[in-house]
Amino acid sequence: MVKTLVAQAEIKGSLRDVFLDLSESPDFFPKHFHGFKPLIPGILQVTPEGKIAKGILRKVLLSDGSSVIERITDHVPHHLHSYEMAELNKLQKLVCQSMSATFKLEELKGAVRVTWTYQIKSDNPLQTPLILLVGWAFGKAMERCLASMAKG
Repeated sequence: MVKTLVAQAEIKGSLRDVFLDLSESPDFFPKHFHGFKPLIPGILQVTPEGKIAKGILRKVLLSDGSSVIERITDHVPHHLHSYEMAELNKLQKLVCQSMSATFKLEELKGAVRVTWTYQIKSDNPLQTPLILLVGWAFGKAMERCLASMAKG
């Protein structure tokens, strides 16, 4: 099963600045991604292993005390940024076999349209109910995050 989630918002600012915030600023997601408790923890800290580029790993510390490792899979300034979970936390391992995300940015007058697509995948049919539940909650977390970004 593949559960695809899509959230979209218009963020005020330049294409360059919005892209850099989403893809390279370690403080951006801790400020805006608060999760959807109790299933989806917020982000407390993002630590990249080096300059953001394809193949780079980032450690993400979550508000439930767990952490995940993300691998950048695509980084096309100032239009596209993708990553996959290189290392899942315990809840994610229970729910699925892989997770990945893509941010696509489109320049508007005085703003940027951000489309965030997130995929949760599993070949195990026993995980389907969990994917549906966690997918619903993660979709809510994505919407809240983008709404926070749009507010500034």
